[in-house]
Amino acid sequence: MTRHVFASVLFVAVALLWCWPLPLHLADRLPGEVVGDNVAFLWNTWWMRQAGTGFFFSPLLFAPVGADLALHTHTALLAAVGATVLARVDLLTAQNLLIIASLALNGICAYWLAWDRTRSVAGGILGGLIVATAPPIPAHLLGHFNLIGTWPIPLVILCVLRALERRSLRWAAAAGVAAVLLGYTDYYYSVYVLVLVGGIVLWRSGLVTLHVQRRALGTTERRVLITSLALVALLSIVIIVTGGYDGLIGGVRIRATEPGNLLTLGWLLAGITVWRSWRPSAHVDTEGMRILLSDLRVLLPIIVIGLVGLWPIVEHMTSLVAAGDYSSPAHQWRSGPEGIDLLTLLLGNPFHPLTGETTRRVYERFGFDHVEGVGWLGLVPMLVLAWGTRRARGDSTLRPLVSGGWFFFAWALGPWLKIAGTSTGLILPSNLFGLVPVLSNARIPGRALVIVFLVAGVLVARLVASLDGTRRVRVAVALSAIVVIDALPAPVPTVALEIPAIYAAIPHGPGAVLEVPMGIRDGFEEIGAFDERALLHQMTHARPLVGGFLARIPSSTKRRYQALPVVRSILAMSGGEASPVEADQALTQVQRVVALAEASVEYVVLDRTAAAPPLAAFIDALGLERVRVENGRELLRVAHR
Repeated sequence: MTRHVFASVLFVAVALLWCWPLPLHLADRLPGEVVGDNVAFLWNTWWMRQAGTGFFFSPLLFAPVGADLALHTHTALLAAVGATVLARVDLLTAQNLLIIASLALNGICAYWLAWDRTRSVAGGILGGLIVATAPPIPAHLLGHFNLIGTWPIPLVILCVLRALERRSLRWAAAAGVAAVLLGYTDYYYSVYVLVLVGGIVLWRSGLVTLHVQRRALGTTERRVLITSLALVALLSIVIIVTGGYDGLIGGVRIRATEPGNLLTLGWLLAGITVWRSWRPSAHVDTEGMRILLSDLRVLLPIIVIGLVGLWPIVEHMTSLVAAGDYSSPAHQWRSGPEGIDLLTLLLGNPFHPLTGETTRRVYERFGFDHVEGVGWLGLVPMLVLAWGTRRARGDSTLRPLVSGGWFFFAWALGPWLKIAGTSTGLILPSNLFGLVPVLSNARIPGRALVIVFLVAGVLVARLVASLDGTRRVRVAVALSAIVVIDALPAPVPTVALEIPAIYAAIPHGPGAVLEVPMGIRDGFEEIGAFDERALLHQMTHARPLVGGFLARIPSSTKRRYQALPVVRSILAMSGGEASPVEADQALTQVQRVVALAEASVEYVVLDRTAAAPPLAAFIDALGLERVRVENGRELLRVAHR
């Protein structure tokens, strides 16, 4: 037990170091380079303190419509802790303590999974370090706080494995509780665990087995395939060298300025060659079906507890689906979100205090996203994945672990394999996931890399556990030092949250506040111009806000906003339009003010430093009562008749 306590204390220390200097600024700063998405997560905790059990619908966003938070990045678990356990702590301190606790739990829970699989404390600590120090974590500390808490993933997997191995309903119930915690943490991670558990159950059952029967291609078949591949390669080179062709042939426009389609054809031909040479086939084992059903019966408490525990989300999502408001991204073969570029595997840690700046410059040179596109695994994880892949050929216990790691690595690569910013034309599994319900909403491929780090952590624990006592400790210490030095991040940027005093002049009440410019934004698009600081200001005036941000905005909300007189014009002009919506131009000044009042607007805050002249003139023409002027902002009151 003492060793487990030591491991826990160690991971708390790692968490403090990895978010430094945040521990020095718990009450006055928030992680992030600017005020942005980070404030949206602070808002979650603030709203939980206001709403309590009614958390999943907020009348304070998108007034006068309100906002359903079921599809939002609500971080309800952390928000609930911030509203209960940390209720006596000020909001900003509570949020920062939740961040530090999440970072510590990442290592602690990964340690327990690695220890459970190996019974090696040294291996468990090293495995936990790989997960706790993963380079994507500092990237998400810049604002995506929902993604820094990976700890429920190893917790669910630990409980599931124990439930299956011990045929224990108690451990299955524990897995159900852990799954509920995960569901209230992040949607992406819930999807990954769903796939992981499905893979574990399917692999254990042996229901489907793959067999290959290698044979030589016939002479004619080989010549046709080689000739076709050579022709594809030649045409691709011609397009790259000459810039291709874009013109009319026989009245039909032919556009071939990039080799993408040809390269895809080449990969298809290569795949056919491999298929014809190896002749893979799948076989279904009836005994495997019995094992599968037996395992599913053991895991039944997960489903029951999950449905009961996540019922608030399930209920809201069911209502959204019934109303036609369930929003998911349209599948796009070519222009969907990109994954990690293979080149990033060689570029190093973009957040390292010594080499990070150089790495980020290379990222900028190739157009890589230094938040969602971080592909650096680290020296130790890459070596241990290579070791595990080689050993898995003769060790059946490693095969599911290694296979899972490579599956999620392929997922993280995105819809098309890219190297140095150039598409190779190879279509990847992630492109097909966009066609699968549930998986399609996990639209940012690179986030799947979190599972690769977890696999690497368990693999390295297996490696360390296989060594003798003295050597085990020496190797674990040496590898731990390499992991820490390799993954060490530069000091985390933090931002001060400054709220102009003008917002304190807004008295509490039911009427909404309209900030101009205004906007509505979600993960797909922005209409108008939404400033995340509006959420920060709302935490002072506590009134409903016109506009806002959600990870997924229901389509009916967008339609309602497009139909709101005057508000729709302010929305359009905030987005760059030079004049009001045509239907609003015929309204008199009195009718426009009445329209605002009917939309529940009581106060307007005009930011003249951000509003374009036509928009500012439109607001001025309303003739609203000026309450206060401060540093380019004007507080205006809408007269309610």
